Amino acid sequence: MEWHAICYKKTKTAVVRRADYGISNTEWKYNCRIQCSGIHKPRVVEAMLLKGYELLNELDWNDYIKSLDSSGDIPNDVYVSTKKVWDKWDRETPIY
Repeated sequence: MEWHAICYKKTKTAVVRRADYGISNTEWKYNCRIQCSGIHKPRVVEAMLLKGYELLNELDWNDYIKSLDSSGDIPNDVYVSTKKVWDKWDRETPIY
């Protein structure tokens, strides 16, 4: 089984996982690339640590990638109408 390290160079963070998992679309979007690969996981981990990368486990890596995708803006999906809705008893009838 082959292992590879996917890294995000801006913050020097990486994850080591099996090579058959590939790179997700979100990882590709943020320029996460395979830095090194090998047959033995401990050697890949050691190589990444020597290069100065912080290694995250799979769950932390997924949370980290999702945090890159969110801009912190809260979408406003509540529509507030400015039109007054009249009740049948409250209706202002025009006087002619």
